[in-house]
Parts: sequence; C-alpha cells; structure tokens
Amino acid sequence: MQMYQQPTRKSTMIREKSDDLLRLKRGAYKWIETVTGKTLTDPRLGQGFVDLIALLVDGEQLCRVMQAISPKLIPRIKTKRATTTTAVIFRSNENLSFFLQACEEVGLPRHKRFAIHDITTITPNLVNIKRVLDCIYTLCKIANEDPKYEFNVPWPNIDFIAEPPTNEESREIEMLILSKDPSAHKEPTPPKELPVEKPAESEASSSQPIEPIVQKALITDKEKAAIKIQSAARGWFARIKYRKLVRGYAYREHVAQEILSTEKTYISSLTWVKNNVLTPLRNAIDSHTPIIEDNELRVIFSNLEIILSYNQILLEQLESRVGNWTPHQLLGDIFLQIASYLKIYSQYCSNYNDALKTLLDCKKQPKFAKFLDDLKKKNESLLLTGLEDYLIRPVQRIPRYNLLLLDLVKHTTPDHPDYANLANAEKKVKSVAEHMNEKKREFENIMKVTEIQETIEGNSEPLARPHRRFVLEGEFYELPLPVEGKKSGTFKKLELLKPLCVFLFNDIFLVTSKTSSGGFLGKSRSLKKDFYQQYKLLKIRVMSLDETYTGPNLHGLALTTVTRRAPLLHLATTDPKVRDQWIQALEDEINGATMQYKEHEDRVTNTAKDRVEDAKLQLEKQFKNARIRSLSTGTMLPLDIVGAGGDTPNTPNTPNTPSPGSVTPNTFFSSNESGDSEASSPPPSPLMLSVDLLSSPDSSSGDQPKMSLREKRLAMQKEAIGHTHSRKHSSTNSHDGSNGGSASSSPSISNRKSGSESSEKEGKKSSFSSFFGGKVKSSTLKL
Repeated sequence: MQMYQQPTRKSTMIREKSDDLLRLKRGAYKWIETVTGKTLTDPRLGQGFVDLIALLVDGEQLCRVMQAISPKLIPRIKTKRATTTTAVIFRSNENLSFFLQACEEVGLPRHKRFAIHDITTITPNLVNIKRVLDCIYTLCKIANEDPKYEFNVPWPNIDFIAEPPTNEESREIEMLILSKDPSAHKEPTPPKELPVEKPAESEASSSQPIEPIVQKALITDKEKAAIKIQSAARGWFARIKYRKLVRGYAYREHVAQEILSTEKTYISSLTWVKNNVLTPLRNAIDSHTPIIEDNELRVIFSNLEIILSYNQILLEQLESRVGNWTPHQLLGDIFLQIASYLKIYSQYCSNYNDALKTLLDCKKQPKFAKFLDDLKKKNESLLLTGLEDYLIRPVQRIPRYNLLLLDLVKHTTPDHPDYANLANAEKKVKSVAEHMNEKKREFENIMKVTEIQETIEGNSEPLARPHRRFVLEGEFYELPLPVEGKKSGTFKKLELLKPLCVFLFNDIFLVTSKTSSGGFLGKSRSLKKDFYQQYKLLKIRVMSLDETYTGPNLHGLALTTVTRRAPLLHLATTDPKVRDQWIQALEDEINGATMQYKEHEDRVTNTAKDRVEDAKLQLEKQFKNARIRSLSTGTMLPLDIVGAGGDTPNTPNTPNTPSPGSVTPNTFFSSNESGDSEASSPPPSPLMLSVDLLSSPDSSSGDQPKMSLREKRLAMQKEAIGHTHSRKHSSTNSHDGSNGGSASSSPSISNRKSGSESSEKEGKKSSFSSFFGGKVKSSTLKL
C-alpha cells in the first residue's frame, strides 16, 4: 500500500511561485492581444515563457502597446523590413529603447523596468522573464490609473479552475525555478601578480650623457577594478544619452510630418470653401442676381482668401523641408517668418462673432438656404457639421500651431541649430493664440448668455451685456423666510417646496421659476422659465443655513443684505456638495465684483483729481503770463488785489496811490453798490474770484470754520459796503472843513483823514481776509 507523502515546504513554495508566474504570463498574452487587436502567436512557437520573450524581442508589439496608451510616447516603429542580421539587431534595439524611454516618461519605477539584454538574450532565465512580465503588468496598472491617459484596458483575470495549467507549462516553470546559473557558483580566480620590470642597463659609453630612467607606475588590482567601473559607467551614460538623442530626433521627424499633414488638410478645407461657397456667391453678385448681399458676404468670410494665400506659401516651404528630412533639418526660421503675418488671423477672429450672427440671419433667406442645401448634397461633411465648422478652422489653427511648436521645442536639444528659432517662433505664435482663445471664450460666453435670455420670460431688462460673464447654473428649492415669533420647522415634503433655477453671473444672481411642464433635479427640464428675482452681487452676501432650520435631508444657503441682518432668499438642495460649491462660487464672484467696483471708484477719483490739478495749473499759468505782460508794459491788470504783505511792486506814482486804470477793491465795491461814476471796472466773475482759491488749497485757517464760496462773497460784499459808506462820510466832512477855512479845525480834519485812510486799509485787510479764510493773498486776478 502506497503511503501518502505530505508536500514539503520547498515544494509548496515552488508551486505558489509557479502559479504566480503562470498567471502573469497568461495575463500578458491576453492583455497585449486586447490592446493591439492582434493575435500574439507564431506558427513556429508555442505559448511558453521563452516563446513569449521570442515574440517580444523585436519590440514592435511593445511599441504598439505604448502607442495605444498615448500616441505621443512612441515617435516611430520600425517594422520587419530588415534582411541582414545587423539591421535586425539595430531595429530591435531602437524599438526596445523607445519603449523603455516611454516607460520612464509614463512613470514606471526604475526597478520595474527591464533591461534590453533581458529580452534580447539567447537563453532567457527566470530572472529575465520575471523582469519583462513585471514591467508589462506595472505598465498596465499605471496607464489605467493615470487620468491624463484615456486608457481603460484592465489586466485580465486568470482563473485556473476554468483553465488549469497544462503539463508542459508546469514542467517548464518548474525547470526554470530549479535551474541555477552556473556562473553564480564559480569560485573567483585569484588575481595574478604582475612582474616587476627592471630597467635595462645602458650600453652607452660613459662619455655620452645618460638619460634619466623613468620607472612606470605599477597598477594594482583595485585600481584596475576602479578603471573598469569608471569606463563601464561612462559607457552606460553615453548609451543612455545616445538613445535619448535618437528618440528626440525621431520625435522631431514625427512632429514635422504631423505639421505637414495637418497643413495639407487645412489648406484643402479652405480651398473647398473658396471654390464652392465664396466664388459662386461672388459670381452671383457680379451677375446682378445676388443670393446674399455683398456686405453680408464680406462679413461672413472676412479675409479668408488672404489667409489661404499665405498658408499656401507656408505649405510649399514645409514640403521642401520635410520632404528632405534629416536630424539637423530646420523649421524654426519658417515659422519665425510667418509669425509676423499671423496678425491677419487676429482680424479674422475679431470678426468671427459677427460672421456667425450674419450667417444665422442669412440662413433665414430662402435663396441662401436653398444654396446650402444643394451644397450639402455634394459634401457629406457639410451635411453633418454645417458651414460653421469650416469657418471656425482658421480660429483653431493658431492654437494648433502653438501646440505643435511647443512639442517640437520640447524634443529639440538646446545645442541644436534650430532650437533658438523654434523657441522665438513659439513665443510669438503663443501670443497670437492667447488673443484668439480670449476672443473664442468671449464668443462662447455671449452665446451662452443669449441662450439663457431666450429661455426666460418676463424679464424686462436685457440679460446680455458686454461686461457680463456666465459662471454657474443650478437648481434649488425655495425655503420660506423665517417669521419673527414663530419657530422654524423642518421641511420633509419636497413636493410642497417651490423649485427654482438659478444662474450666477459675474455681477448678478438671477433666479427663475420652473413652469409646470418637465421634471426637476435630474429629470427632463422645461425649456421656458419665468423670471422670479434678480440680485446685484454688490448688495448681497451668502451664508449656509443650519440643519435645525432645513432639516437633515436638505442643505441650504441664505442670501442676505450686506449687513447680514435682513434675509432675502433661502435656497436648499439635497446634495451638500452642490450647496458648498455654490457658496464658494458666490463668495468668489462677490469678492471679485467688490474689488472691481473699488478699482472703478479709484479710477474715477484719480481722474477727477487729475483734471482739477490740470485746471489749476492751467489757470495759474494763464494768470502768471498775464501778470508778466502787465509788468513788462507798465500797466496794471483790471483788478489788483494787494495783500498785507504788499509783494506787488509799486508803480512810478505815489507809493500808496493807485495808478490810473487800476481799481482798488474798495472803489470797486463802492461803485458796485452806489453806482458812483468814478468806478470804471466791471464786477469780477465767479471764475476770477475762484482763481486764488485754486492757487491756495490751504487757505482755510484751522481756528475759523470753513465758509462756502457764496458765504465768503456775501461777507466780503457787506464789509466793503460798510467801508464805502464810512469813506463817503469822511470825504464829505473834509470837504466842508476846507470850505470853512478855519485854521483851528485843520488838525481835526487831518486826524479824520488819517483815521479814514487807516480804516480803509483795515477794511481791505478784513474784507479779503474774510473771503480767503483769514489768509490774505497778494495776487492780481485777470478779468
């Protein structure tokens, strides 16, 4: 009777290891076939481990797998066209080198990447096979998890119950596990001792000069080992650099071919529009049977023909360069030349919005609609996309140029002769592309705002504004506002709440109510909405509502006034993430609108200040020029205001006597009030009286209260009238005294005269001091 033998620990470990390797091998076969869409078999080979390595040794299947993950990872694949052994080896090494560099770019760790000799060796062992299988499995895992790669081919699940391993597979894997590398157990040979070379004796005679004997330095075994390590490291780094250069040159060729092919497609589409749309419409206008008007034709197609002519020149230059491609071929100078005329694309892009609007209007005309229908019968792409798809292609071409040039610069070494021109051309094209992208975003925003406006009924104000930008759209339930003195309860029945559709713009928050048709929150939406309320973002604030008010099933937000005292609107949704998203969006847009308003106010204030300063400087300049002219000619200005300082120069007349043709303030106001014939000057205008105010911004005293211009004029006028009456009274008394001829009255008369003169001077000071806020200015005002 045969006794049952319990498996040993070693046999169990071998079985587990062999099962894992079999699963990896079967999974690699199935995954590569699924990704490439081709059967990974060869009639001369089987389905074993060594057979898998033999199928992957040329690197073609591995490169196709990498291209399926992302086409940009592999610049080119060399197929089986080589006949000689050397050519086959070079083809295999280049494909495998491109694959390993792509693995590094994807993010595969160094310890998970196999080496080229692991797959090109004649008799691969277990270590080589395991490295290759681990690399393929890790690549599958990273490519499926990384969101930047749109790749979704998971690793297949291998079930040994449904498909048990065959006897051949089990025998092969066990032999690979049990096999040992004979070179691993070789005893190291001891280093050989180098013989010491003795210098040969010179046979020269003693009369000749003896040359110095130089003994060669002896190299030890450690130094020899260090030299070998250094040479191996240098060779390894040189090979890596060479492989990267080869891949970079191959990628440059791939990008150049893509530029040429896309340019041909672009030119053919523009040529079709010119020959089949633009030219027939223009011929119809020339034959006086227009399908659309000439101005409409100009708006729709803008400068499309100019763009086509320039790009045809570009295509000719690209064909001559790419057709004779070498690793050192130049393309940067071509794009540097055309970067200057790319501004015509900006003109086309600026007119693009008007072109679409005009095209929509022309489609409503029967003649043009019939013309387009006939074209759609000849061109299937026009039937599917419409003429708008052809008109937007010049707008999309410049960003495409920018991406291709950026890719070309990325894979061009800095010491390449084309690097500087490519970098400069990319910067210039990028500036044009950014401008065109901004115009494209503006157009999309206008279309979105217009679309929203067409779905809302009952809004008297137009929604589309030049500065208005759409931000967010959503659906909420309206909660009743809390009533003072009543407790707020939870809302369990959503059917009793009013559904609302809200729209957030950069300056307003628009609330609309849904009509009875359609569903809500994920169901079919109604096309039309009724206007409900509109709030300016500058006048509202947002905050979240507590669950004690909304209940556990709803998550609400509240719109309040700026002071957060009065609630304006309460909204609720069933998703807390939606509530948080809207609160964050509202806060961001409110802060942005507030900052924009403050910046606008600062600009207005600064502009007003600048204008006031300019007016002040202009008036001071005019006054100074007039004063200089009056002093140079020896005449005085019509009105000469002399302050307490008396810095106005005296005329050749008596020091305190006014010159002919000039009017003192007292005589002016006395003539203004009493109608005396001695005054010859007209009353000063408000502009004339305000010149000195502009020239003295600090004229108001800190002790006196500030007076308005009207109050200052009235006070000045009252004081001047009082001094005028006192002057008349003193002059009358002096006249009567002189007629009496009494000698005894002469001192009293002279005293009265001096008193009147002093009072007159004090009147000047007080009147002008009160007008200028206590600070007398010595200046002459121009009438």
